[in-house]
Amino acid sequence: MQQQLAPPNSGNSLAWVPLAKFHLTLFYLGTTPVSLLVPLKAALTEAAGTCPAFPLGLGKLDCFPATGTPRVLFVEVLDPIGGLQQFYTQLCKALAQFDFHPDHDLFRPHVTIGRAGRRATTPRQRIMREWTAHAPEGLPESLMVEEAVFFRSLPERGAPVYQVLERLPLADPAPAIE
Repeated sequence: MQQQLAPPNSGNSLAWVPLAKFHLTLFYLGTTPVSLLVPLKAALTEAAGTCPAFPLGLGKLDCFPATGTPRVLFVEVLDPIGGLQQFYTQLCKALAQFDFHPDHDLFRPHVTIGRAGRRATTPRQRIMREWTAHAPEGLPESLMVEEAVFFRSLPERGAPVYQVLERLPLADPAPAIE
């Protein structure tokens, strides 16, 4: 999709997120005491194990913030059978034990594909809105989610570095009814 929107050397100067760094953030826990990491890993692993694997699709292209000056270009994530919502609910219950309470109104599943940056010019930001207006909806790509990853985000110059703390396997999907 990035290649279709802005081929290399097209002069748009957006910072494209490398494919290897694509991810769907379910929670941002902020600064968390190191003493909580082991019990958090255990609680999240247990919660993930109660949820079957599920499919996700990719929806329309959009940007944050919705009004004003756009900074982030993203693809919405579609939850065709409610598996992501079920998983999110289980994670909420697990995190509540540690006094983490996400704002459910802010949960908007998405994958960030590009950023305008702090010094982006108005034309560069305007082009993000133009792309969202003309991009096709319901992209054909889909995937099966079989695990989640508990990451630590380390701030680095230019972009964060993600360190894997724990892989959280989901239960096997329910067999198809024939």
